[in-house]
Amino acid sequence: MRNRISNFRLLRTHPSYRARVVVSILAYLGALATILEVLERTAGDPYTTYANNLWVIVGAAVAGSIVVLFVTLPSNRYEFVHGSYPARITIEVRDLFGAPDDVVVVTANRFFDSVPGDPDHSNDRSRVAAGSLIAQLGRRWFPDGDGHDLERMITAALGAHPGEVERGVGDTLELRGPRGERILLLAVSRRGDQKLSTVLIDDIWAALSKLWAYARRTGPRSIALPVIGSGYANAEVGPNPLLMLLITSYVTAAMEEPVCPIRIVLPAHAHDLSAFEVARSYCESLGFKAVRR
Repeated sequence: MRNRISNFRLLRTHPSYRARVVVSILAYLGALATILEVLERTAGDPYTTYANNLWVIVGAAVAGSIVVLFVTLPSNRYEFVHGSYPARITIEVRDLFGAPDDVVVVTANRFFDSVPGDPDHSNDRSRVAAGSLIAQLGRRWFPDGDGHDLERMITAALGAHPGEVERGVGDTLELRGPRGERILLLAVSRRGDQKLSTVLIDDIWAALSKLWAYARRTGPRSIALPVIGSGYANAEVGPNPLLMLLITSYVTAAMEEPVCPIRIVLPAHAHDLSAFEVARSYCESLGFKAVRR
């Protein structure tokens, strides 16, 4: 319920949802008028009295329209399970680093670079963008650090300085945060100049395949991950096709061999309600059932 209420503000910025709400309310009012007409012509005196009472009509119209408005709004969280094989998908808007899962996946370039350059220097050949997930992770874990704390942690885990050796697509590096957080760095994109990264769809598929193998090998209860390739990795397709690619990869892997449940986290600043609608239809077409909460 709270998820739907929080989406009322999005009616101002999504014309398609405003149109859907208006059409749904008009359909309800049309159905109400039909019911009242039938009651007036066929029902007994008490029902006819109610059907002709202005306050009853207005009350039913207003109350019903509010219910239709609430029901029509999509949620910003969906959860699906499959009945034929163990697979569970949760799709929601939230803070990725606050996801309540055993493992949180953070995409990185193939050098596991973590230090962003100075945004005030346009010619700075920075290794990562200041807004990338790995840069956000460094600021989250070490808010009072010198900007190189995460780099030192990665160096200790790798046994080599980040940026010296290019890793393979889908290579992983597990880190433990200051409060026991379990973060998995996933190498996906190529590192480019001026904080730009590039990635191919084949790279994303290969990285996801290795991620599912990691999940089977280490046995986490659940994994949270973003839509890979939709941020600074700069895949040449939109976020919705990448979301479908992620779901397809997970479903294909789960059909072959069990994989733990996954939570796909969408960022609030890029909240697109159509992503939920597309994902819901796609999951249902694959035999998933929505979990009611």
